[in-house]
Amino acid sequence: MDNINTTATTGEPITEQAPAVDTPSTTPATGLPDGYLADGFLETASTGKPFLRAVYVGTFAQQIATILRPMSASAFQTAFLRDVKRHIRRGVPYEAQTACAAAMLPQAIKLTAKHKAPSVLVDIITAAVGAVHDSVTFEAMYKHLDAIYAFMLQAQQNGGDT
Repeated sequence: MDNINTTATTGEPITEQAPAVDTPSTTPATGLPDGYLADGFLETASTGKPFLRAVYVGTFAQQIATILRPMSASAFQTAFLRDVKRHIRRGVPYEAQTACAAAMLPQAIKLTAKHKAPSVLVDIITAAVGAVHDSVTFEAMYKHLDAIYAFMLQAQQNGGDT
């Protein structure tokens, strides 16, 4: 107990600090949130039906919106949501959805090459597209990307604070 009090009263600087609560925990190699898409977008309910894991429209979406700052929400929406939404509404076959998803990677590369987005965007889109295996996961990817867009809009509305 004396060690705790002595350390606190010596006036020596504290060299270790816990991370702030709102700091995203990321994987150093990619900058993606820890566990991002490790098990895919979906989980199976007790009824046997797949459902979107809440973390992809909540925590992960918010963390990624923070990571993508200062990319504009409108650039994100135009590059990654417009065509996906159109494909879902029209009920196009999975083969067409696959082409739509694959086209996202070149979009991410262009945005980062033009310095309109951080380079981690390529890793995010690569991981998201890689988790698409059928029409259900294509729609799950859309919901995840739409949640990221919503958090980006919120941050822009609040002047960059999330």
